Amino acid sequence: MNHEEVLVEGTKVQPIWTNGYLFFSNISAGQAIQLRFPIKKTQIILSADLHVHPIRVKMWGDSVVAMDNFDMDLTFFDPYE
Repeated sequence: MNHEEVLVEGTKVQPIWTNGYLFFSNISAGQAIQLRFPIKKTQIILSADLHVHPIRVKMWGDSVVAMDNFDMDLTFFDPYE
């Protein structure tokens, strides 16, 4: 994640980035902090080693938004186009 894309709300204390984590010093217990960042759209392919055919998947963050359905009915996701 690009640190410049993360917007911190609820505190004036700037976090310290270390090993992929955010560290906030001098924050009161129970103080609400919001982190806002863009959700990335990605594409993955489920391996042909586990499936008869490779399956293409479009994702938005960690949610599946489309998947190859091989013209089958009653699928859980929109078709991959």
